[in-house]
Amino acid sequence: IGAVLALSGIVGGLLVKDMGVPAPLAFLAGIGVGTLCGWLNGVIVTRFRINALITTLAMMNILRGVTQLISPSGVANLPDEFKPFGQTIILGLQSPFWVMLTIVILAWFAMTRMRFFRQFYYIGSNARAANLSGIKVDRVTLIGFVLMGTLSGLAGTLLASRLSNAVLLAGVGVELRAITAAVLGGASLNGGVGTIAGAFLAILFMALIQNALVITRVPVFWQSIVVGVVLLVAIGLDQVGRKGR
Repeated sequence: IGAVLALSGIVGGLLVKDMGVPAPLAFLAGIGVGTLCGWLNGVIVTRFRINALITTLAMMNILRGVTQLISPSGVANLPDEFKPFGQTIILGLQSPFWVMLTIVILAWFAMTRMRFFRQFYYIGSNARAANLSGIKVDRVTLIGFVLMGTLSGLAGTLLASRLSNAVLLAGVGVELRAITAAVLGGASLNGGVGTIAGAFLAILFMALIQNALVITRVPVFWQSIVVGVVLLVAIGLDQVGRKGR
């Protein structure tokens, strides 16, 4: 997701600055790149039966390489018409916050109220059983990858707009933070459990910790250590809980 984020921001920035594409179209193109990457990941996993972890790790390296090829130094000083997407102030907060909150609400509703999205839980618990019960596992899995790519593309273009720069190394290490937030929020690496609300609260908790470290002037490398420790503790507690059950 970090590599998709970076590539999407670079593509949107190149289109609007170097090719003169209208800002809304460039923004949508950046999201489209993320969607395409998600679809490609999903096809590799569902059609060629390659392990999802291996697939996404390989694609991470491929997409980082592609990003460096098309823009070795990033895209700086994006045009003013591209900035409102990520810099508009609403009730004292920048627009990316409200986009995030909207997505959280929609995702919560989908996962708790919509039959189709509930299938992700069943597949996560036991994909074979889900398939035998009539769920189209490959199709649902592919849609999951597409959604992840789309959201990563949205994050990348919003970040580029917010910073007024498409940064080449944007999203480095964000995968670890995403996993940490999911597990800390109640998801299991074994699949089948977890909530949107839990992940959202975990993200806020991690942001609170990071801000506290910044305010107290803790060196950057210690911040990475703290995130790693939090992930290990969260996974450890998950395993202990599973054994208890």
